[in-house]
Amino acid sequence: MRDAVHASIAAIVPAGGRARRFGSDKTLASIGGATLVGRAVDACRAAGAEPIVVVGPHENAVPGTLGACEEPPFGGPVAAIAAGLARLDEADLVAVVAADMPFAGDALAALVAVVVSDDGVDGACAVDPEGRRQPLLAVYRTRALSDALAALGEPAGAAMRALTRSMTLVEVPCGAAAIDIDTPEALARAGGRAP
Repeated sequence: MRDAVHASIAAIVPAGGRARRFGSDKTLASIGGATLVGRAVDACRAAGAEPIVVVGPHENAVPGTLGACEEPPFGGPVAAIAAGLARLDEADLVAVVAADMPFAGDALAALVAVVVSDDGVDGACAVDPEGRRQPLLAVYRTRALSDALAALGEPAGAAMRALTRSMTLVEVPCGAAAIDIDTPEALARAGGRAP
């Protein structure tokens, strides 16, 4: 495995959920002067990811990124990852950053460092303040992620837990960086923290 400076990193930003609890397309909601999806893409760029695939409706497209849509639409996060991976050329690592995680940039560098420092792991995922694993804020070895998708079979409707079950993942406590936005109230709280 190449060191962190030379490891190639691509990124997938799942941005196609129904946002039932939010009431509208939350990825286009603004926090700190930027949309949630824009903040996720910026976090990936800051970590050196290129290319970046935004998976979701066309209106979620961010300049300088590739677009994709899960099949079927609203097929869930595993289907989004499968659609995003299909758009990527070979890269050593794939960062996965859900579009509703506005502070992901505070965690990505640490996740990348964990993966490149240990050839024996398939990836590293964030752990939120409540101790929950957040596989949609993670860095995976591309081959491990591709193999897990192939072993899973049909990605539509599959749970992230099923996708990552056989993977060796390091859990990295990331505090508020692993917070996701599911409601307008959560967005308002996060807005008070945004730079």
